[in-house]
Amino acid sequence: MAARYANKNRCAALLLALLLCGGASGIISCATPAASAGIAVSNIPLENKPLRYLGTAETVVDWWSFDIGCIALPLDPPPVDEAMKNLLREKKGDALVNLRYWTDRSVFLFIIIRQRFYLKADVVKLETRGKQNDEKPGP
Repeated sequence: MAARYANKNRCAALLLALLLCGGASGIISCATPAASAGIAVSNIPLENKPLRYLGTAETVVDWWSFDIGCIALPLDPPPVDEAMKNLLREKKGDALVNLRYWTDRSVFLFIIIRQRFYLKADVVKLETRGKQNDEKPGP
């Protein structure tokens, strides 16, 4: 009978050790599979406007949120607009075309989430067309 209790105690101790080891690594940091990606043609309408290509630019911005179950409260607003402005400022452009983005998140202490937003795009400058003469030609 004593051997039966000793065996149960060993199993319980092994299970507790596995939970503690797995939990300890999860408490420090763990990556979650919650990620997304996407593409867009441009950030503003560019219907038949002449463009000059300035180059490709990329940036990564992040923000933190507090997550309890199904309720997530961002500690900072998501800086997506800031990312687009950074790209335009970097190349001194007017618009972004061929936008590619992805997001991911890392969980710390089970409730604090670091969100990242990666943006890569081609920066273009809108060209002004030559002066158009509105005068009608004479007879």
